[in-house]
Amino acid sequence: MPIDPTTIICEILGQPAPDMRNPANADYECPFLSGPCTKRSPQLEGPYPVCTIFRPNSTDPICVCPKRLNEIDIVKDVLENCWPGTPPNPANIKVTSEVHLGHLGNMDLVIAELTSSGHVKKFVSVEYQAIDITGSYFPAYTALTNSDQLKKKSTLGLNWMNVYKRYVTQLIGKGFQHHQWNTIMISVMQETVMNRMLKIGNINEVPLNNSNIVFLGYKYVFDSEENVYKLELSRVYPTTHQNITNGPLYREVIDVHDAKAKILSRMNGE
Repeated sequence: MPIDPTTIICEILGQPAPDMRNPANADYECPFLSGPCTKRSPQLEGPYPVCTIFRPNSTDPICVCPKRLNEIDIVKDVLENCWPGTPPNPANIKVTSEVHLGHLGNMDLVIAELTSSGHVKKFVSVEYQAIDITGSYFPAYTALTNSDQLKKKSTLGLNWMNVYKRYVTQLIGKGFQHHQWNTIMISVMQETVMNRMLKIGNINEVPLNNSNIVFLGYKYVFDSEENVYKLELSRVYPTTHQNITNGPLYREVIDVHDAKAKILSRMNGE
């Protein structure tokens, strides 16, 4: 049975997929970069401008490009929800991106409070994270841009563990450094992804003034007047690099007899 690709592809260049079947006509202009889409696929010569897809058997959009999160008014959300200490006058705030700090790598964004003489008084860093996909939504994208149907159902999945394992190392290392600096790192992601990461990592919450890492989770809300999805802040979750490090160590212990039974069952081909 043919499959409508718009049940898989949610957004292209920030627009609902049915309204953006020919992104070349829009010069692949990304509204979240104010320039051409930078996302690439080995299967394409040019940009691969898919921002979000739909979860399998769901109408919930899932962000697959971290640039999509640039829509967020991150300065406003940080100053209102998680600035360490008394929020400064917004007129004293400056923002810069891709700050390289040696072995820490790049900080996606830095929000800094400047003194009257132009020096950095206080700062926080911001990291954006999207989700990895198992399988490929390329056939759905191709079908959509060709105004065609898919011949078979997609086998897409969300690679929760891969994102957690890859990202948690950054959180611990950068979180520790922010602790030394007496400031915080802000991790921005979709709330769906954030909730799963917190569960996988068994990460406990702490009061904001004791944190050095703060998760900001966002949800997609469809704006029927503008006919687009918009991101809204839905959860603020302060924690520490110690909690992220220790969380997996303090899960419920699996009984050794259960482990031995599983091993024996596997050996017997069951």
